[in-house]
Amino acid sequence: MLEEKRETIESNWTLAYDSFDPEEEGLREALTSTGNGYFCTRGALAWAEADGVSYPGTYAHGGYNRETTIMAGVPVLNEDLVNLPNWLLLELRIGGEEAVGRENIELLAYRQEYDVRNAVLKRSLRIRDRAGRETTLETRRFVSMADMHQAAMQWKITPENWSGKVEVISALDGRVINGGVARYRQLEGRHLNPVSPRTFGPEIIALEARTRQSHIYVAEAARTRVYGELGKLDVDRRLYQMEDYIHQVLSFEVEEKVPVHVEKMVAFYTSRDHAISCPNPRLQSVDQGRCWR
Repeated sequence: MLEEKRETIESNWTLAYDSFDPEEEGLREALTSTGNGYFCTRGALAWAEADGVSYPGTYAHGGYNRETTIMAGVPVLNEDLVNLPNWLLLELRIGGEEAVGRENIELLAYRQEYDVRNAVLKRSLRIRDRAGRETTLETRRFVSMADMHQAAMQWKITPENWSGKVEVISALDGRVINGGVARYRQLEGRHLNPVSPRTFGPEIIALEARTRQSHIYVAEAARTRVYGELGKLDVDRRLYQMEDYIHQVLSFEVEEKVPVHVEKMVAFYTSRDHAISCPNPRLQSVDQGRCWR
């Protein structure tokens, strides 16, 4: 009896969905947000951009900005909690094709779980692309309670019936706006001005932005690595950057039924943090070690 009761209690800490429902995705992203009191991120798919179904959003405590919108000749002042640069972006290309998305794959299986006790968001997808290649993608993500400035994400990619070349695009995207609430969409949604992208060695990309009126600087850095069965893999890396966006393309070979792990570790700072003059140099803490053990 005690064992049965323990299992019931454990199951009550998991919020799970066994299918993908576009009409419910906005609510699910909100319910499966991960955060630590300093910053939080909605539970959007890693490759998703704001498209009417998904709405990636990252927000920091106190990260507000005011903008004025002229409506019928009348200035309307509005203050928002700013949607900050999207650190989630990971995209998957198989065999040189376009990146995996809802429009170009068949979803064979889907499960989304939010482990409330450990504050970890998990997804498991089995997909079939237009070439008939089937792939299982298992993901998990957290925002750290041990270090309020860090978050991490892991992908486990398993080619089920194919071998070949894979590309993973790891990005930081400052082109985001505030547009998730329908009744506010007529108001000015641009709250960020770009500052600069940066790199710290071959593995780390960084992006800095500033809120337009409140002048809060926000800086993010991401280190992305790939691991096989025997440890870290050497991968080809290509860099692309604009003033408000930066990404790396990691290229490597995979074998049928042999999983590989992609790990993206992120550091997040703002100019409102204590005892710093600039958030960007602090981002080197992203290189302190591997996040998943």
